[in-house]
Amino acid sequence: MMASLKEIKNPHGQTRWRVNFEKNGVRMHKDHRALEEACRHLYLAETDRFADMSAEEKEKSRDWPLRKLVMFYFGLKVEQFELGKLRSSTLKMLKSLLFALDESLMNKSAMKIRAGAFRELPELTRRYLNSAYLKLLKLRGIGCSPVAVGRQNKEAPIVVPAFENVASMIAAANPREKRAFILSSELGLRISEILPLRYSDIQGDLLSVTRHLTTVGVEDGLKADPQRLLWVPEALIPLLDKRRLGTDTPLVAKESGDPLALSYSRNGVVKALLTQFNIGTFHNLRHFAAVQMLANGEDISFVSHVLGHKDIDTTNNIYGRFRSNVLRRKK
Repeated sequence: MMASLKEIKNPHGQTRWRVNFEKNGVRMHKDHRALEEACRHLYLAETDRFADMSAEEKEKSRDWPLRKLVMFYFGLKVEQFELGKLRSSTLKMLKSLLFALDESLMNKSAMKIRAGAFRELPELTRRYLNSAYLKLLKLRGIGCSPVAVGRQNKEAPIVVPAFENVASMIAAANPREKRAFILSSELGLRISEILPLRYSDIQGDLLSVTRHLTTVGVEDGLKADPQRLLWVPEALIPLLDKRRLGTDTPLVAKESGDPLALSYSRNGVVKALLTQFNIGTFHNLRHFAAVQMLANGEDISFVSHVLGHKDIDTTNNIYGRFRSNVLRRKK
């Protein structure tokens, strides 16, 4: 069954976006407060569905209205934004252009619209729509072999900062930035996992990671698991306000105590420190954490759990080249 997305009103009269989808053969639905998260859910659900379809099934799946194609493509862009690959300003512009299309055009079958219907649209809108069509055609892959062929061994372009640079940056940072840098460089936490952390998530020697931050706020659960229990880094302990333990105060927040946005890791003092110490991006601290664990002799499955990867193959594909017997000289 195809996934679908529609606008609804909840019992309180509030607007919600409902995504209908299938999981493990069971038809389900989930309501979202924001269109961005609903479109992202639609994109992920349809991508998973196409991955399990035969060529014949893909051939028959050609009746999307343009509205669904637009939502699907916008969901892809939201996913790219979440991964730090797209600016928020670009995402806002894309939303304003695509969802301003005429209703009568949006309701037509995407594969039956003639080129002339798009001729009067702004150039940038036509470019985005063209990208959306190309993405759908690539996803369907009609005419391609159904045999899955592994990719050639091509290393992912990751950057692992030097140990001295990371240590110097943490030493030079203010307490708030120190906490963020330590959580990422020792535990490999994403910025979207760090910002929702609260003092109440510290449970003795353990740190409970159960939420992630999106463009529309904090959501329960993580990418691969509902929860990860990790150790509390020793370097973090002196930086904690003991009076706030057990409270809902964020570990990393504004001076007022208000939560920070995802852009925190790409701007201001964080960006300045990353640049000064040649770290590159905040996400490179996650790579640093993974490599340090492997250099210390930890098993790849342990690293995979700490990083919160969906499966160990993901970890091995990215970090397998950094196994301890490569990083350390054998005696």
